[in-house]
Amino acid sequence: MNKTFNFTGSSIKANFAIEMDIDILQTTEQNAYIKFESNSDQIIVEHTENSLTISSKIDDKISSNIDNINSLSDLFVVALKAGIKSQNIKGIAKIFIPQNNNSSLNLKTNNADIISEAKINNLNLNINNGNITIKNSTNDLNAKSNNCNFDIQGDTKNLKIDSNNGTIDITSDIENLDIKSNNSNITLTGNNKINNWKIKINNGIIRINKKDFDGTIYHKENIINSGSGQGIIKIIGGKIIEIK
Repeated sequence: MNKTFNFTGSSIKANFAIEMDIDILQTTEQNAYIKFESNSDQIIVEHTENSLTISSKIDDKISSNIDNINSLSDLFVVALKAGIKSQNIKGIAKIFIPQNNNSSLNLKTNNADIISEAKINNLNLNINNGNITIKNSTNDLNAKSNNCNFDIQGDTKNLKIDSNNGTIDITSDIENLDIKSNNSNITLTGNNKINNWKIKINNGIIRINKKDFDGTIYHKENIINSGSGQGIIKIIGGKIIEIK
């Protein structure tokens, strides 16, 4: 399948329930659009003027219970669905976002590699299993993830990440940083500035390698306070590798 989906305006929602490679790019057009291609036609497409959902034909929307089989025809249907489910269905999406103060993208996906090169006012991510690279600036970036690796290179005014398992690497300027993580490794490096920050980590590792870091470590309380009082890091069951 190879198709372009057009939207009204620059605010869209995308939900991909198949394995995806996703590029978020800028467009000079006034409206957003998505170029989608897949190695299979065994997918369900739901498209409105501001949203797109892609799922396989063996999605949960197809309800069938093997315990309710009453005939050979029912058994054939179940076997057919199981065969489709075993296929390796993948997709590629290029999401084109206009550059304006109203641009926003709500993206939900499973098993995805995402690269964002577009300037976006508001980017909301809900990702299970994947790699996320943010190369350009974002006003508000809100991410909820499981088993994901983040590489934040673009300057961000408000960055909020709620992560279970994975890595978070930040090398860009952040106005307000809020991270809550379980079993994640966090690295803050480079000459970037993080003005206000709050990090809570359960069972993970945090590395801070920043010349401008002004903090005090309280070993007993497992708390790092910034010298200006603008930030706090709480570590429970984790450890600090280095502070520079």
